[in-house]
Amino acid sequence: MKKRSIVFYTFFVLFLLLSCGLMLGCGAKDSGNIEEKPTVSPPSFKMSSEYPNGGGIIFLATPDKDVTLTKIVVSLPAGLPYTIPGNNNDVFPANQTIKLFYYYGEPFPKLGGEWTFQFSGNLSPTATNKGFTVTETVNGSASAPEPTPRQ
Repeated sequence: MKKRSIVFYTFFVLFLLLSCGLMLGCGAKDSGNIEEKPTVSPPSFKMSSEYPNGGGIIFLATPDKDVTLTKIVVSLPAGLPYTIPGNNNDVFPANQTIKLFYYYGEPFPKLGGEWTFQFSGNLSPTATNKGFTVTETVNGSASAPEPTPRQ
């Protein structure tokens, strides 16, 4: 009789523990539905260039989304990287052109070949946790027409 009571109590305790575990494990917080967060695609930049009267190349970048920029790394055709710092505070609106200068407002040197622009920043206005790094490539022309001098 004692042996039967011990077996019965053992199964009863196991049943209670399993029942409590199932009840606690399947609470309202974990209903089995996993909420998927929407994915946000990074911006793209439409690239173009202009050739100012003083010579050189000014590159123009037009984002397709509102962005803030932390930096732009420009790789010149000669392979030399140049970093344009950003402050991550200025919002560049979608479809508004950003002029990229080389050094203190000076145009980039007029070099033909492949230019690579690596844009790093955040989507705006919710700049937190929406970081991106996007690379765009442009073929610059060293044979762009020289401006005609003023007379």
